[in-house]
Amino acid sequence: MKITNVITAIILAVGTQCAYCQENDAVIRQGKVTLIDTEASLDSLSIFPFINLEANKIDMKGNDWRELKMAIENTNNQSFNIVHIGDSHLQADIGTGHVRELLQAKYGNGGRGLICPLKICGTNEPYSYIFTTSSKCFCSRLLKKPWVTDMGFTGTAFMPQNVNFNLTLSTVTNKVPYGSPFDKIIVFGSSELEAGLVVNESNMVLTTRTIQHDYYTEIILPIPVVTAKITLFSMEQTTIYGVSLNNGECGVKYHTIGNNGATFATYNELQTVGHDISLFNPKLVIISLGTNEAFSNITDSQLEADIDYMIANILRSNPKAKILLTTPMECQKSKIAYRRRKGRKRRVKSSSFIINEKVKQMRNVILNYAERHSIPVYDFYSVAGGEEASIRWSESDLMARDHIHNSYKGYLLRGDLFYHALINAITNERDN
Repeated sequence: MKITNVITAIILAVGTQCAYCQENDAVIRQGKVTLIDTEASLDSLSIFPFINLEANKIDMKGNDWRELKMAIENTNNQSFNIVHIGDSHLQADIGTGHVRELLQAKYGNGGRGLICPLKICGTNEPYSYIFTTSSKCFCSRLLKKPWVTDMGFTGTAFMPQNVNFNLTLSTVTNKVPYGSPFDKIIVFGSSELEAGLVVNESNMVLTTRTIQHDYYTEIILPIPVVTAKITLFSMEQTTIYGVSLNNGECGVKYHTIGNNGATFATYNELQTVGHDISLFNPKLVIISLGTNEAFSNITDSQLEADIDYMIANILRSNPKAKILLTTPMECQKSKIAYRRRKGRKRRVKSSSFIINEKVKQMRNVILNYAERHSIPVYDFYSVAGGEEASIRWSESDLMARDHIHNSYKGYLLRGDLFYHALINAITNERDN
């Protein structure tokens, strides 16, 4: 079957979930949604004519990804790590979660990978994991300043008030009843940790082995689990940035780092993103930013400088990693108007939405940067339909109520499209 036909079939299937998605729009930012197998039902509904399937490809800009092809085709013997960095479109991990599922179904499940203490730090967490503590903590988030702790590469960090503290880590939620088993827990923190009591989902006490590294601690479990309740101890006060859940298997690990409101500049403030993600040994680093820049006064030259700094920072510590830039799709911004009703002294406030024209400007900066520096780029702005795409997506229930984020259904579609573009680029497959 042609890849275009596969995507068309998936688009039809995504369209069947309209009612469910409308119901979930309000909770997209809280992550209280789950993915559904979009290929399970192919009801005959109208295709979204504004999706530009011909544009659904990665412009390689002369780059050769044969090493990636060899690596992903050899996932029976090695891990294939992808790190995807972005903003709120990634924090909820709906579209990217779907990409992870599709990649792991085809090339092997290397584990859930990176999970971040988003809920601990007071923001929305993806549907697919639980990361909690009952210990009292000081917490910091990338966009909430001043930070009261050191900030890590995940954009979230918490400092337990005592040297003894606990964590509950689980891949079983009310939306994911079976979970993804793991038998190795990697805790990214500022100091060495020792694991005390570890209990699994059956309340079985596990005997663990701890391995210390410079920037993280490995906790090796004797059996695979889907939930681990851990008591940890540190000789000094420590800050925790995130955890990676691995299963000892090869296959794909798709690590997402997403923070509401993030920009290239906010990640650059951390300065250590490139060094810290090198712990994953990524084959591919994907950067999906630009939406929040479109709501600021940033200039084209400043955005170029921010992109340049971030990529240089990543490549300095990951010289063999391939870089992929993506562009944001068109979105809208609210417009406040005041009018005086007949017979009333006070003006009445009303709001509506208008297209945020600066998204196109930011998209063009990213494309121009990719062209000048020969960086592969995925132009989702064009794939989504270009100008006025946000209107078409809203009419088709593909946008959330804020007209900035996608709906549940929209993120599923977005994930499907990106998955096929990515696989085509890595394997050099083309539509026949």
